[in-house]
Amino acid sequence: MLQSGLKATGYCIQVSNAAEIYSAVSQKYIMPVISNIGEQIALTPEKAQQKQREIERTLNDMDEGVTELIKNKQDAFHDKMEGQMQKYARNMVKAVKLGNNASTKAVKK
Repeated sequence: MLQSGLKATGYCIQVSNAAEIYSAVSQKYIMPVISNIGEQIALTPEKAQQKQREIERTLNDMDEGVTELIKNKQDAFHDKMEGQMQKYARNMVKAVKLGNNASTKAVKK
């Protein structure tokens, strides 16, 4: 049962991390493009082509930015997870020691 609980917790953390990455990418890269769609609809065909070329030039920079953002978030999540696992391990050792001490006292009585 403990293993199932830990597994479920791990899945929840992964989903939360993925949602955080999606939100960061959306806010930094997707929403700025979407917010300009209204302006782009009103462009003349010539201006629309010019805007398309401009967007294509920035696409590579955006791709690199998204990749870097994801890597940075993953590194931060990994570091955080390592710290949490060490904390959980220390707490588990304490709990086992307390349980062993309580068992020993109960047997002596």
